[in-house]
Amino acid sequence: MRNIFSEQEVLISCSSLQGLKLEEASFYGQKESLAISKSELLKLIDRIKIDIEAAAKKTADMISRRQIGGTADINRIITEILLSRRYRGGRRELRNPKLLYRKIRIFTKSNRPIQLTISLFPCKIPNALKTEGPLPDLADLISLARLVEISKAVKNVYQPGLKIIVLMDGNRFRKLMNFPQVIINIYQKHIYTFLKIINGEAHVYLEDYENLIARKLGNSYLRKKEATKSRIYKEYVSIFRSKVDASNLNNHIKYLEKLTKNKVLIKKFLALYKSLIYSVYDQEIETADQMQKDRTTIELFKEIFNIHTKNRELNDRRKKILEKTWVCTLNYISEIHTGRLLKPVEKIYPDSIRCDMHNITDRLTLYPVNRSTKLTSFHGMGYIDAKKRMHVGLRILLKNKDYLPVYGNLHGIDYYKQPFFYIHKLALNSDK
Repeated sequence: MRNIFSEQEVLISCSSLQGLKLEEASFYGQKESLAISKSELLKLIDRIKIDIEAAAKKTADMISRRQIGGTADINRIITEILLSRRYRGGRRELRNPKLLYRKIRIFTKSNRPIQLTISLFPCKIPNALKTEGPLPDLADLISLARLVEISKAVKNVYQPGLKIIVLMDGNRFRKLMNFPQVIINIYQKHIYTFLKIINGEAHVYLEDYENLIARKLGNSYLRKKEATKSRIYKEYVSIFRSKVDASNLNNHIKYLEKLTKNKVLIKKFLALYKSLIYSVYDQEIETADQMQKDRTTIELFKEIFNIHTKNRELNDRRKKILEKTWVCTLNYISEIHTGRLLKPVEKIYPDSIRCDMHNITDRLTLYPVNRSTKLTSFHGMGYIDAKKRMHVGLRILLKNKDYLPVYGNLHGIDYYKQPFFYIHKLALNSDK
């Protein structure tokens, strides 16, 4: 089988929770919460807008000064802005600066906005270890803000600026991951609201991935995609099996790890599998009341691979999750592989600069928030740390530290059942 996944590549964000000792976790100690007024929320939004402008100008000025030596090459300046350490993930040479430069020239020669395309913002991953509910929160807002900042940084040196096309891929993965349509709809609807809140509509353009493909490439492409995906799926099944028995899962994983053929592919598949375990939708858990949902989540996931406890019901539910995730992983990796082969986005936007949140050779890797943030916004929650810096974190960690949930109403979005963000107690004592 042709392996298209590189050694350096990460197929999903750093969200597997493998390093977290869930047996020590608890959702039940925290009873305090905060309500934020409309005026305070607006101040927070204004602060984000000011930060966007200041950071964009600082980055553009710094790189312009560094690049100008006699006559300035605008294409080189823009290339260096996009490859700056503030925005770029992964090693510089893997981002292919020469290819990036050539693509930028295509647009600047005709004085057009430079197109970037990136798949983002599917939905809030419905697992209580990661997130609180289906609404986008501060994490998603500051991720959008980072895209707007990148666009404004380029606009500081090149007036047509960027056109960042965000392909929201919730509907692309909805059936593969068994996510309900309603959580995709709620999330996407309010991502549009967030973009308006930060005045980012001239910089970032939101498209539903599935709708775009169907509209631009039509039924002939969709038929070709299904045929290709079916073939690829069968090839993966020949290596990994179409399903597994959870009772023998550990032995099967050990067997796969010992194989010498397809070693990189097997490593990627198993890493993806162990990450997706914490993303698969379980209707029984997610439709329960919050206290029961939290209690069940902790019990299930703290020893997810242990199906030999005395609690038969717990064992059965763990088995279902482990077996269901195997099927989801096969579908997920087949979908990704098919997209890499057929390149539908490149067909629709042939000159665009392809971007990603993960390290993929020849794509521009963009950080979701900042260099210290390892999670994408939809795999976690927004929080404000003790020094009043904004980040993305796992809900389970925030609930177990000195953070308080903050509730309120933002432009008609009700954040009273689901907090808009968490804030460290020390940040409340600072007037800065």
